[in-house]
Amino acid sequence: MKQTRGILMSGSLCAMMLVGCSTPRPAEMAITQRDRDTYTDEGATAVQKEVKHRVAILTKQDNVIKGREVADALDASLTSAISDFAFFSIVERSNLDALLKEKQLEALNSDQLEKIDIPEAQYLITAKVNAPRIEKTTGLSLASASLNSGQQGVASYKVTASVDFRFYEKMTGRTILVKNIESEAPGTVDSAQTPTAETPEAVGKLKVAVQECAKLFAMELGSRYAPPARVVETRGGGKVAKVTMGTNYGLVKGVKVEFFEYVDHSDVVAGAVREPSPVGYGVVLESEQNSSWAEVLEPDKTFVKRGHYVRITSDQSKALKTQIIDAVRLQ
Repeated sequence: MKQTRGILMSGSLCAMMLVGCSTPRPAEMAITQRDRDTYTDEGATAVQKEVKHRVAILTKQDNVIKGREVADALDASLTSAISDFAFFSIVERSNLDALLKEKQLEALNSDQLEKIDIPEAQYLITAKVNAPRIEKTTGLSLASASLNSGQQGVASYKVTASVDFRFYEKMTGRTILVKNIESEAPGTVDSAQTPTAETPEAVGKLKVAVQECAKLFAMELGSRYAPPARVVETRGGGKVAKVTMGTNYGLVKGVKVEFFEYVDHSDVVAGAVREPSPVGYGVVLESEQNSSWAEVLEPDKTFVKRGHYVRITSDQSKALKTQIIDAVRLQ
């Protein structure tokens, strides 16, 4: 009898835990009176037709990395990420074959990007993979600990990739953005000798790390060039917001966004113009082609409304995204 009672109590407790831990999807949350409030921008202009900018992508890797395996992984990831943006179109890869054969990629090592002539492109993205950083770790992962149990002198090494990115505007001849991005590959390389950039396992880690660098750079471009979107709906008393941009602007789960409204300080500062004023921040929970749902951080302190503007924040570092997602989970 006691055993049966214990099973029943255990089953009831599990059911309660499952119900308590279940979280409704954003679209399933209730619409409250607060969610009916709307921000009206009196100075808003008519929506202009979206223009696509033609961009070419050129990648190169440091001479210490043999072949083009890592550069090709970077190229594929960067092309995929940039292609997701509705305001960029990628110049066909076949149009760049002659450049690769003529070794004009040497201009990646200098500021003379105007040497690279791609008539079809309005913008040029160059990405150079630097020599990787391979460092011995102080602790052992479970996998390496198991490996070490049968071998002496085996150590674990972390692999960090570094990529120099440049975004060049051909019309003005200006390098608009220069960015060095580092990314540490997940996991370790376990070896009795210090791995090099030619070690197959290290090359595999490098390919993963440069792909993360590409995504972070694409997010940087998205934050700078994507036109502001709007909040079309909030639910749960302002806890979640639906916005008019999705994967077409690079929004995926975990991306940080900023909600804002425009303010006019011309009555206080002579010559002042309309400028964005932050309302709050959020993290994308789920996204589709043209829309996304974002969790509003600290909804009790911020008041995100239908009609507010939204844009991708420029700081999308891995550590920051982890902190934001952890904050969301604790709410």
